[in-house]
Amino acid sequence: MGTRGGGHETSSRRGRSSGDPPRPRNPSAPPSPLPPRLCPGGGLGVLQPWAATRSPGRQELTSRPSSRPTPPPGTSRPRAPPGPFAAAELVPMALRLAAPLLRLVRTGVRWGGTAPPSQAAAAFDWRDPLGLEGLLAPEERLLRDALRKYCGERLLPRVLHANRHEVFDREIVSEMGALGVLGPTIKARGELLGCFGLTEPNHGSDPGRMETRARYNPSAKTYTLRGSKTWITNAPAADLCLVWAVCEEDGRVRGFLLERGMPGLSTPKIEGKFSLRASATGMILMDDVEVPEENLLPHADGLAGPFGCLTHARYGIAWGALGAAEACLETARQYVLDRSQFGGPLARNQLVQKKLADMVTEIALGLQACLRLGRLKDEGRAAPEMVSMLKRNSCGKALAIAREARDMLGGNGICDEYHVIRHLMNLEAVNTYEGTHDIHALILGRAITGIQAFAPSKPPAPRG
Repeated sequence: MGTRGGGHETSSRRGRSSGDPPRPRNPSAPPSPLPPRLCPGGGLGVLQPWAATRSPGRQELTSRPSSRPTPPPGTSRPRAPPGPFAAAELVPMALRLAAPLLRLVRTGVRWGGTAPPSQAAAAFDWRDPLGLEGLLAPEERLLRDALRKYCGERLLPRVLHANRHEVFDREIVSEMGALGVLGPTIKARGELLGCFGLTEPNHGSDPGRMETRARYNPSAKTYTLRGSKTWITNAPAADLCLVWAVCEEDGRVRGFLLERGMPGLSTPKIEGKFSLRASATGMILMDDVEVPEENLLPHADGLAGPFGCLTHARYGIAWGALGAAEACLETARQYVLDRSQFGGPLARNQLVQKKLADMVTEIALGLQACLRLGRLKDEGRAAPEMVSMLKRNSCGKALAIAREARDMLGGNGICDEYHVIRHLMNLEAVNTYEGTHDIHALILGRAITGIQAFAPSKPPAPRG
């Protein structure tokens, strides 16, 4: 077959055999450009009719002397037909565009790095598809391994009983404090148990309309609090209650520390919940509770105080929800490998493998995003909307994974000894608390459009 390069053609051009006499040259046709040469240094590089000459210490590209006759004075060379590019220029231009890919082929570089073709391909690990392990610092891996060992040896054996009988084990808090993982951003030892009182019975997602009030008593230098909070984790067993209230003097939201045993303070347990059964959830009821002035948080003024706490908590939830999803994935995978139906393991079915592939994908992407957000937090460049995005994504995806895993286990999926149903029920609550799935969507929507959609806009003032 004929080849073409830079406008030059062989004698076996289509429609003409090698034995045909040469065709006369059209005197009005433009001269053919010189054939392209490889640039020095390997690869195709920039293809032009250049010849390489070497100078001491470097390599230069100089124009090859033309062998074409110089036109007589007063005349000019024939021009190429009009168009964006002359036909003879198209092939060199195409080769210039393809040069990077061709250079990769020529040097043996392949997708995934600069390893030569003889080196073995990287292995795919379904537990860590995108190499999260390699992105962690040594001290981060040590802490992770220590906590994983604690959860497997000390926590998991107790959680089945605690969830089944709705028992809160206070000793777990002390154990986590000793490990240094209880409130990792502060030095918390777990000697005292606290709770965070923001949500109210009539204002779940709208804390700006809270009804709890604090009245200052100048003579006694105390505050009197009245109101109620609900769905408060640890409230029935907490030694301290951090309560947010509106100060009557200036209408600002401030935080107060209430100690168990204060007159007028009660923390009843919420009974009958089918989610988060291994932790105590209750209410904080305040009937004219007198709080010393020194129990006022000095630097918390307005909703920025509680919202700042929520931002940190939501980031932790983004990680924790994916941890529950990982547990469901591992249980479901092992189950379909062990369970034989219709003459083979369930894992051989296409629908089962598709579900597992979806689970692995969503977990891997979510973990990478959480780690990236953590690095941004360390650098002081994490916006609250980023946390909303990942809290919403992790909880929504983890809940979907738990539901799929429950279905893959069939009837066994509702038995607590497989733990999937416990994760599923817990994630139903996690998807709601610390900002519901839809509220975080509105937070993102406001950031995207600049328009808040939490409350209806005020009607325009009447004219005239």
